[in-house]
Amino acid sequence: MHFRPWGLLPWLLSKMPSEKWSMLGCLSCEERCLATYQYMSANRFLTLQRLFLIEDPESVYSALSRTKLTSRSEEYVRGGGCKNDIENHPLFERIELLVNSANAFITMGHENIVLDVTSFPKRFFLPILRLLMQAESVKSLIVTYTVAEQYAIDSLAEDPEPWRHLPLFAPPFPEPKARVLIIGLGFETLGLPDLVEHDFHDVDTRLLFPFPPGPPAFQRTWEFVRRLEAGVLKHSHEPMRVAALDTSDIFDHILSVTDEGRKYAVLAPFGPKPMSVAMGIYATLTQCPVYYTQPRVYNPNYSVGIKRCSGGPEIYGYCVKLQGKDFYRLPA
Repeated sequence: MHFRPWGLLPWLLSKMPSEKWSMLGCLSCEERCLATYQYMSANRFLTLQRLFLIEDPESVYSALSRTKLTSRSEEYVRGGGCKNDIENHPLFERIELLVNSANAFITMGHENIVLDVTSFPKRFFLPILRLLMQAESVKSLIVTYTVAEQYAIDSLAEDPEPWRHLPLFAPPFPEPKARVLIIGLGFETLGLPDLVEHDFHDVDTRLLFPFPPGPPAFQRTWEFVRRLEAGVLKHSHEPMRVAALDTSDIFDHILSVTDEGRKYAVLAPFGPKPMSVAMGIYATLTQCPVYYTQPRVYNPNYSVGIKRCSGGPEIYGYCVKLQGKDFYRLPA
């Protein structure tokens, strides 16, 4: 087991070499979307920042979403940001445009980059993470995540797209038969149970259960498990309880069930962002596919507030690489 630095962002940065950073984040309806920027800007860590504003297709939520996004944009500018730092993207824009924008940021950014995944849809942050890991110009990479005070009681996301691989995470051709299906459990099943029953009923299935989730997340995650059981019960194991915020430990659990990357796996990241980061890192290293049923619509009240810890916002940082050293790698 390798040492991989992670923890509350102020602590993590205090242990790093004194460097300046470029930050890529996502401006969203959530209050927590600006927490990483605000902390790093106030403490003069940043030389450059870029925020993607990702627009859902029109829905019953659109008017409220626009109001909240305007409020977040104004908050960003009041805090010293520039409107030109905000880059608009449709949720389902073409893959090449997403890649071009990410590569443009890498080209103009410093060799030390922070990727704040707090409010990014998985369709965006997982391919961006892959590009950052593979870019030779990026010497140091930290992923950050801010914890919400609470989540909406009703649906967080709706109208899922069909089951398909995320951009840049397609299966090889011809695709081998999956030996392991790894599902990160979250709040919303987004049509997953029917897909599992149809396509993976005879595959060794492993469920990553974020623990301790705390109420009401505990009940919602167990409901996710209950709805999956009909499709995977015969070939699944007891859910593996993993620390919801410990990307490093989750990565090690994935290694353990894939025989350290030797078994061909299919990943389904429906769980919390730090878990999805671990899955994205593993998939980048092994070239295995990542599938998802991307929601078309997000609840503009997805989360409320920012959880506090040690007198400040609860922001976690995960050091993926530092001065050219990769902390996540497959065993030799």
